[in-house]
Amino acid sequence: CIDGNNLAIEVIVVDDGSTDNTRQKIMDSYPGWTQYPARDGFSLKKNGKIIRFVVQANGGAPSARNNGMNHCSGRYIKFLDSDDFLITGALETEFKTAEMLGSQALLTGWILLYLDRHGNEISRQNVDAPDLANGIDDMLDGKGPCASAGFYLRKSISHLRWDESITKAQDWMWAWTVCLDGVEFSRLDIPSSCYLQYAGEDRITQQGNPALRSTEARLNILKKVQTRLTENNQLTPARAAKLAQYYYKDARVLCENNRAQWDRLYKRIHQLAPAYRVKENSRLVQMFLKVFGLHKGIVYYVWVKSIVKKMLP
Repeated sequence: CIDGNNLAIEVIVVDDGSTDNTRQKIMDSYPGWTQYPARDGFSLKKNGKIIRFVVQANGGAPSARNNGMNHCSGRYIKFLDSDDFLITGALETEFKTAEMLGSQALLTGWILLYLDRHGNEISRQNVDAPDLANGIDDMLDGKGPCASAGFYLRKSISHLRWDESITKAQDWMWAWTVCLDGVEFSRLDIPSSCYLQYAGEDRITQQGNPALRSTEARLNILKKVQTRLTENNQLTPARAAKLAQYYYKDARVLCENNRAQWDRLYKRIHQLAPAYRVKENSRLVQMFLKVFGLHKGIVYYVWVKSIVKKMLP
């Protein structure tokens, strides 16, 4: 939470049922700060600075972020996960820019930082701030931000909540939630945070089949988006075609795991946009679609692909 002309910062740490003694580690990291007990944690204060430590039973990242929002009192809110860190001076720059623009939601860029198991940098990638000036249509063009890229005016989003049913692609769901509510986005094309990724790490969000889980999550989100756009009479033919393309990309992944899922999604695509024409980069897939049509073309393509895969050493 950020407030005031002098950039008074309130840090809210939500402990989502951790088992690594996080509470003591935080207390040890801030010697000389005065501790004030609270019903669900404690606060550390020193020279007008506040760190609030909130404890909750394990409920997942969206639940933790929602709980953090419940404890916010500042003018602006910025979300950071345990694998994010701020770039020096970012908050002051975001604050001044948001105040100057009168921004409801300011989006910045970010840095993807790849590290080895020992914490040594392997590579880094700068990601530009997404331009969501056109809201829904920009989101449908795939321009959603990561969670740490947003700098939100609290009163613009205080009534919104992270969807706790979403376990993957949570940043995308949140961006859709804000966008569908009509919040206006502005843009500052500098990186404000780093997102850390460790080579070969065994993350909770990567257990099982990551590609399949991500696909299923995106399809769940797309259903929610389609429902909301339909309810608000905002589902134009152009938007329906873009949604259909999203459905198609993920449905093709699911077809390799479950033919019945592809059948259901094909029907949804056809009902959503009967005149939809697939955008496909693979020439081989294009050939199958041209010969057999969308429904059978993907089925036959996946079937042939599986046979070839079995034949290869």
